[in-house]
Amino acid sequence: MEVEQALGEVVDRAIILRISTKRLSDPQQASEAERNLSALMTSWSEHGHVAMETLEEFAPLTEVNNNLWTVETELRRHESRRDFGERFVALARSVYRLNDRRAALKRAISLRLGSRLIEEKSYEENTYSRSDRIEKGNSDTIKSIKDITSEVTKCTHV
Repeated sequence: MEVEQALGEVVDRAIILRISTKRLSDPQQASEAERNLSALMTSWSEHGHVAMETLEEFAPLTEVNNNLWTVETELRRHESRRDFGERFVALARSVYRLNDRRAALKRAISLRLGSRLIEEKSYEENTYSRSDRIEKGNSDTIKSIKDITSEVTKCTHV
């Protein structure tokens, strides 16, 4: 079965699969991720798309997804200890901020590549996130990712 997707979503999926092949501890799971990645990359190439790695947004999106993996791992550790203190709250807040960046980068990729489908996200505005809101992926998005990465690093190394 083939399902048409926004191209930013496809790039995001490929990045997550790459991360999975490196970070999954179970060899069978890592092998399955590799198999899925191979199939996805074959289809990408057959459709004549540019190499994903050449996209301006590729490295920042990889960084965001790696940070999400790290944060979610830390959140699960806190959850298992039933530790819901300040660090847990800071980590939890970083998830939505990282996902905002992720959505902006995926959208920018889709627009850059002329995707027929564009994923739309809608979030309730609040005074804390309004200044962080990203309308389109560009150098401002990349700068904002560095800011949130710094915040995540502080959360995970406390």
